[in-house]
Amino acid sequence: MHFRSLADLNRAIVDNLHKVPAYSDLIIGSAVFMRPGYEDKVDFYFELCPVPRIFEWNICLVTNLLEKYRPQTEKWL
Repeated sequence: MHFRSLADLNRAIVDNLHKVPAYSDLIIGSAVFMRPGYEDKVDFYFELCPVPRIFEWNICLVTNLLEKYRPQTEKWL
């Protein structure tokens, strides 16, 4: 199911909670960004995002890792 906001997602969960049998575990799979063609792998997603893709946080992670290991990298070079 595709949702535009957390409020929409919350409303859908609350509206359908009565369908879950009493005393059972409820596990909900969700994703913010979903690869097209994999929508059936989760219960809820917010946006389809085709590959290849690069998110800003991926770039920051790589930069942080490089800085963390700068002394070892300079020694190796």
